[in-house]
Amino acid sequence: MQEMEKIQIFQNVGICFQEGMERFIKNEELYIKYLCAFLFDGSLEELYTSIELGEWEAASKAAWTLKGTAANLAMEKLAESLEELLQVLELSAKGQLDLEKVQELLAVVRQVYEDNCTAIDQVYYKGYAE
Repeated sequence: MQEMEKIQIFQNVGICFQEGMERFIKNEELYIKYLCAFLFDGSLEELYTSIELGEWEAASKAAWTLKGTAANLAMEKLAESLEELLQVLELSAKGQLDLEKVQELLAVVRQVYEDNCTAIDQVYYKGYAE
C-alpha cells in the first residue's frame, strides 16, 4: 500500500499518521506494533461493562485509559470523543449524571473506535500478520 493511501485512510477516521510517527520516533515498525495491539485492547469492553453496572468511577477510569492510549497513538477523533464522554461521566460524582447523554456519547465512541480498528486492520494488520 502506498504511503499516501495509508495516510488518507487514517485521516478519514481521525488518525494523524504523521503525528503518530513522530511520537514513535519515525519508527513505523514500532508504530505498527502498537496500532495492531490496539485491535485487541479490552478498554472499550471494560468501559461498557462499567456503565452497564453503574460503576461510574470504573467507567471514568476505563474511558481515561482508552483516551490516553488513543492520544498516544494519534487517534485524535477517538481521544476527542472520549474527552466528551469523560466530561459527562465526571458529573456522576456530583450527582448530575445524564444517562441518556452517556449512552449517546458512548455510541459515538463505539463508532469512532470501530472505524479506527477497521482502518488499522485495512492498512496494517492483514498484511502485518502474513
